[in-house]
Amino acid sequence: MTNRHTTLIAFIATTLALGATAGCGGGDGEPAGDAAPEAPDAAPVAPDAGPVAPDAAPVAPDAAPEAPDAAPEAPDAAPDAAHDQPDAAPTPPDAAPDAATAQPDAAPTPPTPGYVRIEPGVFTMGSPADELGRNDDETQHQVTLTRAFELKATEVTQAEWRAVMGNNPSAFRNCGDDCPVEQVSWDDAVDYCNALSAQQGLAPCYDADRNLVGLDCEGYRLPTEAEWEYAARAGTQTAFYTGDITNPDCEPLDPNLDAAGWYCGNSNRTTHPVGQKQPNAWGLYDMHGNVFEWVNDWYGEYSPGAAVDPVGPASGEYRVYRGGGWYYSAQVARAAYRLRDVPALRNNFLGFRPLRAL
Repeated sequence: MTNRHTTLIAFIATTLALGATAGCGGGDGEPAGDAAPEAPDAAPVAPDAGPVAPDAAPVAPDAAPEAPDAAPEAPDAAPDAAHDQPDAAPTPPDAAPDAATAQPDAAPTPPTPGYVRIEPGVFTMGSPADELGRNDDETQHQVTLTRAFELKATEVTQAEWRAVMGNNPSAFRNCGDDCPVEQVSWDDAVDYCNALSAQQGLAPCYDADRNLVGLDCEGYRLPTEAEWEYAARAGTQTAFYTGDITNPDCEPLDPNLDAAGWYCGNSNRTTHPVGQKQPNAWGLYDMHGNVFEWVNDWYGEYSPGAAVDPVGPASGEYRVYRGGGWYYSAQVARAAYRLRDVPALRNNFLGFRPLRAL
């Protein structure tokens, strides 16, 4: 174990011991767990090697924890009116930085309500060496995606989860039906995808052991890491689809991230209704912040060189989640940032959005 791992583990242990007064098990505004951490002074630092739980995320138990008996109290100040849409979506670039084969503004209307059609294309995955807040596992490499797909325009909401699964595991229930469902594990997200497929008469994408049957499956599934980042960037190569990162921490406010998503600098320590911030050029909301989003891949180092339809390692111990969240710093919300944990982990910063291949 490196000194870096030892320091991070000591920090997490101390944080969990001191922060028990505001966890989502008995109140709002903190990651779920036996002890709620204080907001980080600085963004979590990715390890040189080996998986590490996020900033102050609790270690996953042998069995995933149950949803809290009572939802956290509503925040002192209510968020802006739900679904306050911007006047216009940002204009996609004249040419994507890596000669992407499709422009988002040319995408036809998707057949599924609430989803956005994403055309196949080529992009550079990862971050440049000089990007503020960059980690070592973000090596840039060219990726080609050969399939069109549709991706949910927002994170799955509490109302949408309840309509399919019949319950609401969220800690922030007081946020409302239009807020993202959270406290869902990777396993839970996959079960939702299969249940949604069955509800619509589609063949499921995951077998009884939650193995993906193939990228071309008929029903709903989680996006691969590459599909998620391609969709999040929407032809851009900056840290956020609204521009470069100006400050990796919570304060002062990063204006580019503030335009795109909810993070520790503007969230008031709670989730917010989906679709309030500026969408990207595809028409996707909340790809930066609000809640992290599980993706399909096991965590692993990127393969060197160009890749076509990458799916990550064949097996592993940790699943990847992307996008940042209400509790975390601007560094973590960057399009290239990668975090991972056990598939059974549930926490109040974890959500997802489904994909369907076309």
